[in-house]
Amino acid sequence: MRSIAMLHPTDGIPLPPDTMSALVLTAGTASTLDVPTGATHVRLVGQSTGGAQLPFFVNFASTAAVVPGASFGATTGTSSMSQGVIGTITQRLLGGITALGVVAQTSGIVTAEWWKMGG
Repeated sequence: MRSIAMLHPTDGIPLPPDTMSALVLTAGTASTLDVPTGATHVRLVGQSTGGAQLPFFVNFASTAAVVPGASFGATTGTSSMSQGVIGTITQRLLGGITALGVVAQTSGIVTAEWWKMGG
């Protein structure tokens, strides 16, 4: 574990990641991204098969990520917690999270950089 004092989850993390992983996405199909043991922060970067930024949705509370449709509204369960991302997001993880759900409307790759920070 590395301590870098106070770190706001959206600040640039000044250290190389402890672990990296990648997830190949098929259009409209949700995939699961396993969280490494002890990880406290993650940066997700989406890239399309053509090399451009990939808009995608991530659910930090469960593996039930969904792409909102025209009739999207409040739904039951944790699938309603999918967060839209255009390109990159850096997030501090809640304790107890073991996997994230990721989905995109088009095919691409989401790369995850994981950090273990604190105590």
